[in-house]
Amino acid sequence: AVMRTVITIGGGAAPVAPAAAAEPEEAERPLTEQHRTELTTYRTMALREALADDPGAAFIAVLHAMVIRVIVSGYRAASCLEISTSSARPDHSVQGLDTFRPAGSLDARREAWARRLPADHQAIWDFLVDLAPDSRTELFALCAGLSVHAMHVPYDRRTPEALAHGDKLAALVGLDMTRDWTPTAANYFGRVTKGKILAAVREAKGEDTAQLLEGLKKGDMAREAERLIAGTGWLPEIMRTTGITTEVAQDAGDPVAAGEPTAAEEVALPEFLSGPAAEDEVETLSAFLGGEDGPADGDHDMSYAIAAQ
Repeated sequence: AVMRTVITIGGGAAPVAPAAAAEPEEAERPLTEQHRTELTTYRTMALREALADDPGAAFIAVLHAMVIRVIVSGYRAASCLEISTSSARPDHSVQGLDTFRPAGSLDARREAWARRLPADHQAIWDFLVDLAPDSRTELFALCAGLSVHAMHVPYDRRTPEALAHGDKLAALVGLDMTRDWTPTAANYFGRVTKGKILAAVREAKGEDTAQLLEGLKKGDMAREAERLIAGTGWLPEIMRTTGITTEVAQDAGDPVAAGEPTAAEEVALPEFLSGPAAEDEVETLSAFLGGEDGPADGDHDMSYAIAAQ
């Protein structure tokens, strides 16, 4: 390299080094992650207390969290509330579910509200704030109802307390399954054992009526059980509500309430045991056992039991 000497003449200033880059303005510097966490934690605690002190606002906030998860599909992360609400889809292979009145009613109400909600998901909050109180209450109850999951499903990971809570909820709302469901050969009797069929008839109609079915084949027994139990209000235990449907079963001890024949009534025989041929057979068996006058006093049920067999 060539060495040179710089000589300053006339008092000129020495060359000035380039200035360092200017520091960014303090206002433009972002907060650190830790600082953001601290400040928003303070704000969240204050917001929690404020919401806890304002039931009206809390109702709207919870309703919004439920609506965007239950009514609106695919829009589930727009609430700061840690409320997880969902609506499990029932197994539509269940026979008769498509024509079950409560299921159809829920679908219709859900679709009606979905049409009323704004197409813009961001506008749902303002829609709920401006909604009339009665309408908000109606929508809240619908969302809560749609979120109920008391179905027994295979490989269910929920605790047993979840299904037990369904029983408590049913008692609270006074659920009466006899309004919309009745046991038939298709939905119940044809799918349980003969022992359960007889137990159901015995509970609803009494021991004498149950004995009439003891010798039948499974299909015939299921059909006759459907006919005999119709209108009695009897339900399988899994369908009962404490304090409502259990009272029907308790009435089985009362001949009138349980539908058992009184002294002035006769036992209604199944169709295959009625008619001239069946009556002749009963009379023949009665004469054989007790002479022309029939069995002795106290054995008046013997002929029916033998005819059933």
